[in-house]
Amino acid sequence: MTSSPLSGQNIDAAWVFARLIRAMRLEAGVSQREFARRMGVSQSSLSHLEAGRQGPTLHQLLRCEQVLTGALLPDLG
Repeated sequence: MTSSPLSGQNIDAAWVFARLIRAMRLEAGVSQREFARRMGVSQSSLSHLEAGRQGPTLHQLLRCEQVLTGALLPDLG
């Protein structure tokens, strides 16, 4: 059984990001592999982010926002 970082008063930002990014990706109907490709990271890195094992870098946060808002140019290749 895993303990939630929400127990007590401390909130782990990586855990919150992990839950949000996974929920938004699933809501958008995008596979982990495709989302990682659009973010410019490996599927393994995205898996670590979504599991909360790794906190996002500023660059990853910005890329994630761009992918989720559709701010990236369409893939022409």
